[in-house]
Amino acid sequence: MNSTDETLNFLAVGDIVGNEACRYFISVLPEFQKKEKIFFTIVNGENSFKGYGISLKQAEQLLDSGVDVLTGGNHMYDSRDIIPLFNSEQRMIRPANYVDEIPGQGYVIAEKRGIPVLVINAIGRIFMEPTNNPFNTVSDILQKCRKEVLIRIIDFHAEATAEKQAFAWYLDGRASLIFGTHTHVQTADERILPAGPGFITDLGMTGVINSVIGMDVHNAVKKFLTTFPKRVKIAEGEIRAQGIIAAISPQTGACRSIRRVFF
Repeated sequence: MNSTDETLNFLAVGDIVGNEACRYFISVLPEFQKKEKIFFTIVNGENSFKGYGISLKQAEQLLDSGVDVLTGGNHMYDSRDIIPLFNSEQRMIRPANYVDEIPGQGYVIAEKRGIPVLVINAIGRIFMEPTNNPFNTVSDILQKCRKEVLIRIIDFHAEATAEKQAFAWYLDGRASLIFGTHTHVQTADERILPAGPGFITDLGMTGVINSVIGMDVHNAVKKFLTTFPKRVKIAEGEIRAQGIIAAISPQTGACRSIRRVFF
């Protein structure tokens, strides 16, 4: 393998659902990173605290365990003790297309072993709360950072698969890796788009497999049967982590391969 063929392995992991899933992930991540020769790890942690939000302690533990960047979404602020960390920890980001008054930042350039990596978090607008246009917001960030960094990764936290796919096609040729989060269901459409980025519509989740998107089956079914507005509880049982590993060239920023993982 010559220098132009070298790649680095990037791990992206779907939404962590619940406290037990968070503890599980922290316990297995170091060994998995070693086994798969992972260079850089991105995790969506916005459902870590009882399924809604992420606590200060959990965020710190995830970052200490080997997570390079924590991303979020619409539940990012459900646990309010996390807010002060946004002022001191650049490795935890929130959707960039939120209004400026919301605490935190929407992207970070994280340098590892002398290699800069741009990670952007954005949130969709279909079936979600109103926000600024994610297409325009991310495009502006990429334009601003285009001379600083070749490896550019985007977590698009969105509900509608069509919005996620349109977003990826819009950014074809301007990013290294684009992945969707939020639905907690891993899609089987991982691919490399024509102009270079790896893409998958949704990473899936880190949570109890025998569940309804990480929640207790009985409670979830009852909610749909009765339509009674009630938060369902976290499921119990076997936990799995879902995501992708993408091999990215540090020389060009192009994605050479992408594959789903389920561990």
